[in-house]
Amino acid sequence: MIGFFELLPFLVLVSVAITSIYLIFANKDKGPSEQTGKILQRLYFYLVSFVSLMMIGSGSTLLIQFVLQELLSENIKSSGPDKVALGTALVVVGAPLLILHWRIIDKQLQRNTWAISSQIRKIYKFLTLAVSISILAHSVTGIIQFLLDTKDSSWYQLATLIPFTIIWIFHWRISDQKESSYLKPIIRDIYVYFASLIGLIMAANGLGSILHHLFDYSYQSIAGVKTIVEPQNGIFSENVRDNLSIAITGIALWGLHWLILENQKHTSRLKSAYIYCCAIIGGGVTSIVGILLILFTFLAVIFSVQNDPGDIGPVPNGLTLLIVGITIFAYHSYIIKSPNRPEIQEQNGSQVLDYSFSFIGLITSSIGIAILTNLVLTSLTGSNNELATEEDSWRVSAAIGIANLFLGASLWWYTWRYRIPNLTSVKGETKIIFFTGVVGLGILVSVPSIASIIFFLIKFLLSEDSIMSAIRSSRVPLSVIAATSVIVPYHWLNLRKERENLATLPEEDRYNQVKNVTVFTPANSEFFVAALEENLGYRVTYVEWADPGSENLVLEEDSTEEIAERIQTSNGEFVVVLPEPGGVRIYSHH
Repeated sequence: MIGFFELLPFLVLVSVAITSIYLIFANKDKGPSEQTGKILQRLYFYLVSFVSLMMIGSGSTLLIQFVLQELLSENIKSSGPDKVALGTALVVVGAPLLILHWRIIDKQLQRNTWAISSQIRKIYKFLTLAVSISILAHSVTGIIQFLLDTKDSSWYQLATLIPFTIIWIFHWRISDQKESSYLKPIIRDIYVYFASLIGLIMAANGLGSILHHLFDYSYQSIAGVKTIVEPQNGIFSENVRDNLSIAITGIALWGLHWLILENQKHTSRLKSAYIYCCAIIGGGVTSIVGILLILFTFLAVIFSVQNDPGDIGPVPNGLTLLIVGITIFAYHSYIIKSPNRPEIQEQNGSQVLDYSFSFIGLITSSIGIAILTNLVLTSLTGSNNELATEEDSWRVSAAIGIANLFLGASLWWYTWRYRIPNLTSVKGETKIIFFTGVVGLGILVSVPSIASIIFFLIKFLLSEDSIMSAIRSSRVPLSVIAATSVIVPYHWLNLRKERENLATLPEEDRYNQVKNVTVFTPANSEFFVAALEENLGYRVTYVEWADPGSENLVLEEDSTEEIAERIQTSNGEFVVVLPEPGGVRIYSHH
């Protein structure tokens, strides 16, 4: 957190500079009758407002801190007058600047309605909200650490709560004004999902560290490694309390933004990307790493890798990552697959998840093949690396390679054997895109390795080095080639097969198997949507119709079969379903 605050001024300046260049040269912030100079003027007013606002917040914090120490603390240091002087100076200089520039901004908004939809205004609010919530999160963490007796004082953190909470609330309220610009939800979403992600990471790290400590402490207690534990090293140690404070702050930050401020019915690509990234990377990859660590420990025992007495290796880390990862994945996959959360734009969330984990399985197994190939080459040709000559180095490498190969191959096989064939909405183009991506990535990885092998081969031919020396120098690129030579040909053959199958289909069946359907529904139409999805065989997007008179419309579940047939026989790939008295009207477009 401290590093963030140290870098914050630089990040703000860079953000403002990049935004300025973009807006000026792209003319993205220009109103119908505005000149480019108006953009620079608007940028100046909001930049000065931001700086003066931070000055007021910092100065108020110092003054409040001094007052709290005077009233509640018995140990007042001599630095009190310095804080009063600095705080007063910041407020005295910052307040008039903010009032003057904000009044001019208000007059501009009254004269020019375009200015309220200005991108610069939105970015100013986003930066202010982000900075304020970061400072508040840091302060809340410090206060909790003080309450848990891991920090001596929290006067400064306590003092920041009042001014920066006021700043955050004020700017959140003005960010909720009805604005016509399409960029309004984008800027808002960036802030909400960014804050949600930071909170989720803090909560996961804090709770994960506590779980790791509990697993390690429990094992040590059961095994008798620690019979007498000092209070500071016990189950509620200082490290546990520090991580608990981070976890509490993270949960509060995530809950405020994701559970309260985020609109569940709001649909956006950014929201979909956020949820899928949390599910796949935050949940899936974390769980896979945890399983790898546990599997490595099991294989290390089989290969007789020597450990210190009482050392269980990375098992506590593995269990921690597995539990945290499964929790994150379970929650976000539920959102993706839940019929009550139709705001995710993907027609079939399972398709995205299954193909993603299939790809992760390929990457993991490739790493295993490369490690094992390198191990074999090292054993055949010897090693010029002193670390590789250690007695148990090959055992560790073998355990790591087999763990990656086994887990990656199992994950890939499971997705392609049991998951992907059962997807009802898989199109031929989806498989072609997947196979093409795998083949393309394999070729891109292989090209530098092939060039390296050619380099070492030519060097061998032009020098007096032995063939073993050339192979020894080429171990890494040869290992990469070995991994890609197993994966790329298989997916290349499947790519050709899918292209041939797709070419034999009628044109209407190639592209219209799954349509992008949006249904305007009256209130309480979840059962109709569920029945329509069952007849179509894939997910649809539904939005609650808010226009006057829509509340009188009723969608009958019995009509979903007919509606599904009309949707599938429509000409366009994108379909909009509008209810009307006595039925529905269907519009399609490309």
